[in-house]
Amino acid sequence: MVDFNNRFSAMTPPTTDSPEMDRFLREEFGRIAAALTDAVSCPAFGSLEIAATPASQSITTAYQLVTAWDTAAPVLPERTTPSVANSAIVADEAGVYYLEAHCILATGSNHFIFAVHINGVATNFVASHDAAPHVSGLVNLSAGDSVDLRVKVDSGTHTLQVEYGGFSALRVSEVRKGL
Repeated sequence: MVDFNNRFSAMTPPTTDSPEMDRFLREEFGRIAAALTDAVSCPAFGSLEIAATPASQSITTAYQLVTAWDTAAPVLPERTTPSVANSAIVADEAGVYYLEAHCILATGSNHFIFAVHINGVATNFVASHDAAPHVSGLVNLSAGDSVDLRVKVDSGTHTLQVEYGGFSALRVSEVRKGL
């Protein structure tokens, strides 16, 4: 006989209609349901990519949007909205997102500084690199928040030419109501 945390005697099996068994099953299945609900996160993913050689972009010492993106793909429906026209990805649902941006530059030795921005405000996710910058990190986004990649230079004006690259947002955890 199964011992349910010493609640029932091994000598006397509980009946299926006993109040103790009913209470035990409700409590246990309630715990299991709560654990499964906490562990499930509906995925969300959006990406901006460079499929062809983009046009050059003149960069100054103030952050400017990276506008080299020419493809928005792939997307899980109705959870993110990547926009080539806006050079941004909008989180359609709140949660913790992993952001990643990478590219290969064809601009030689110019010193570019890339930073992820949320709703136009720079984050601490910054890459300062000459040939292959990579930026990544976890952020807490609300529904409607817009993330984008911006770039600047230390001094002067330089031409940015991105050969290949991608910018992605992947939701790794939901923000649940009532917790």
